[in-house]
Amino acid sequence: MSTAAYQGELISDSGRRLPSSYKWAIVAMLWCITFFNYADRMALNANMPLIRGEFGLDKPTGGMLGSAFGYSYGLCALFAGFTVDRVRRRTAVLVGLCVWSVICMGTAAAHSFWVLFAFLAMEGLGEAFYFPAAMSMVSDYHGKATRSRAMSINQTSVYIGTIGGSVLAGFLGARWGWRIPFVVFGGLGLVLALVLWRFLYEPKRGAADRADTLADTGMDPHLLRVPSSAPVDRTPFLNLTAIFGIGLLAAGVALTAWSIMTIKPDPTIVDTIKAYVGGGLATVVGVVLIGLRRLRKDKEFWAFFKLFFSTPSAVLLLLAFFCANSVAVILLVWMPTFVVENLYASDMAMLAAANLFATMPLQLASMIGSPSGGVLADFLRSKTPRGRILVQMLGVLCAVPFVFLCGQAHTKVILIATLAGWGLFKGIYDSNIFASVYDVIRPELRGMAAGFMNMVAWGGGALAPIVAGYIAESYKENGMGHAISGASAIYIVSGLLLFSAAMFFVKRDSARMQAQIKAEALQA
Repeated sequence: MSTAAYQGELISDSGRRLPSSYKWAIVAMLWCITFFNYADRMALNANMPLIRGEFGLDKPTGGMLGSAFGYSYGLCALFAGFTVDRVRRRTAVLVGLCVWSVICMGTAAAHSFWVLFAFLAMEGLGEAFYFPAAMSMVSDYHGKATRSRAMSINQTSVYIGTIGGSVLAGFLGARWGWRIPFVVFGGLGLVLALVLWRFLYEPKRGAADRADTLADTGMDPHLLRVPSSAPVDRTPFLNLTAIFGIGLLAAGVALTAWSIMTIKPDPTIVDTIKAYVGGGLATVVGVVLIGLRRLRKDKEFWAFFKLFFSTPSAVLLLLAFFCANSVAVILLVWMPTFVVENLYASDMAMLAAANLFATMPLQLASMIGSPSGGVLADFLRSKTPRGRILVQMLGVLCAVPFVFLCGQAHTKVILIATLAGWGLFKGIYDSNIFASVYDVIRPELRGMAAGFMNMVAWGGGALAPIVAGYIAESYKENGMGHAISGASAIYIVSGLLLFSAAMFFVKRDSARMQAQIKAEALQA
């Protein structure tokens, strides 16, 4: 029996029978969540000129605000992925949506740089759980025949969210102030969470891959028994170590919050260190104690790293993602500012128009590139294990000249053309970020794999807008343009890493994973 026939009878983790169309319905539901995931982020970037003006920030300091989300998102991503592989992903998705929506609304209360920085960082905590859970769910509803297409369709919500978030946030900010967009986006996110709580179902973990493997051998996938993905908790959580850790964590957060609220308006570095050292140390020690308690006997946590770093293609995909995401973060944070300064003579009344101009050509082109890349990748993957990575390599290398020319554009026509070219090939790369690594990483470790990749790509990539800000300040003319053009070199490095993964490693790594899944499925 074919894999398609198997997937015609979907069964949720709770045993609920679902129609065959549900595997696409879940993509639609996650599409809506991803939209708000990115719209929330754009509330800051779209109003960066207003925020810098209110708080008197230079470009490097503004870059710190743009990096606040990336820091917390990256630092928490690994823990989020670890958690996602051990709880129901439906819960992680919807609770995360509620948490980051509430924090997004709270951002409107910020009246100092450090309070705003803290809210933006906390928003990253909530969003860190979403992508590992969402991508893991999609991979269990979609096998190798449709996985890239499903993930590329979900990826289009990133582009629509960026456009819609930028334009609406810019309009609301110019009319009523930069705080209103945070309230609007956060409130709509809460409404969406309440609606989807009824319709989002947890899939059986690893079902699609095991069905693919058995179908390839000519066996009936209906004979396959897939282990439940019910939450796993092998040891009691509430012991003295954990209780002490939770206490320190709560005290550290409270002390840090008090420090943020009472710090001087223009603090020196010494003032800042004094204000945060106590709360920061208590928070870190609390998190470490809780983490040690959870991980002390969890062999799967350490086994993940052994597997990941013994899979060369996964490591190269991770490094390529870090490079590509650094370019993307520079774009998200600084492109609206580049457009305002170079095409609208720093006129804040044109902020909404500038945000539309900075995002729409690139994101609309990405909407074409992402589904096209997904279709092409699924086709090539049916011919060779190298298929998805070759499509990614095509995307980043073809984007190089457009990134360089974008930073040198001084007319609207040229900027539209270069942004569209960049966006088209960026979408082709984006469509396979997680689909590629899932070709070599086992199903039960995919949440952690996505979390680890996000940790490196966003945590490390968060430095990119700060570096770009310093580069921009070092030039007397078109400093931001030089910073954007320089990012093209990072894409070249990403392309070389992808070439190495495709040519030398992915075929072997994919065959090893499929052999393991086949052996386990036959024993079930």
